[in-house]
Amino acid sequence: GKSTSILYGMINIIRPLIVQYNPEKVIICWDGRRHPERIKMLPEYKGHRETTRDQKKHKKFLKQVAKTRKLLYLLGIPQAWHEGVEGDDMIYMVTQKMSKLYRVTIVSADKDFKQLINWDVDVLHPRTKVVETAWAFDCGNWGIELPQYKDFLCLTGDKSDDIPGYPGIAEGRASSFLKKFYSIQQYLDSDEEHVGLMDKDKLRKIYRRNNRMINLKLFHKKYNSDKKITYYKGKSNPSYQEEAYKEYCLSFSMKTLAFPKFIAPFKSLVNG
Repeated sequence: GKSTSILYGMINIIRPLIVQYNPEKVIICWDGRRHPERIKMLPEYKGHRETTRDQKKHKKFLKQVAKTRKLLYLLGIPQAWHEGVEGDDMIYMVTQKMSKLYRVTIVSADKDFKQLINWDVDVLHPRTKVVETAWAFDCGNWGIELPQYKDFLCLTGDKSDDIPGYPGIAEGRASSFLKKFYSIQQYLDSDEEHVGLMDKDKLRKIYRRNNRMINLKLFHKKYNSDKKITYYKGKSNPSYQEEAYKEYCLSFSMKTLAFPKFIAPFKSLVNG
């Protein structure tokens, strides 16, 4: 009678990745609350998530998340989380720290993380298994270069976060614009005019807002520089507790997750 879909699903997403890529370290980043500064800049930011949310289902979801955190903790996997830091921002913070020590691969289907790609940071799409790197950057068929990507997002917006772009500018027109002017700022500084973006005052206003909201490096510098990476139960390197993990799995009748063969990749990760 206990819900286990998130526990079972989460662990079965992580395990194949560990088996295939054999990482030295894995860190899970959880989402915090919507940042008040983003809401201040755009009150409707992520608004559809709040208005369409079923509160009863959300409470059940949060209970499963709490159980999943404990499950991962018993496997010795560190989990970064801060109530006042959104998931995207926490991933930025962890990436900045860990890229000084490791080659980092961000595992996410969120297109926003492409802006963090550099010679030390890759992005892996968990479903397609496509890895994007600084020398193999993919922006679909739009022909956008990596340094232009943040401007591309500023022009097109982000529907998943309810961030509108410039009216009437979709991917194709944004691509043509950036191929011609390279960046929004270069266009704003020029005397030229571009069809669909002739209102430079309006563009300047939208660019200023969207860049502050979407640009993870800029947002961190302005609004999160005082925040620290915090971990579940305060453990940046929790201990691997095999017997406690097995017992916890069996309490939910998840026998498959307690098999030695299933646990082996997590054990080797910790031992490595």
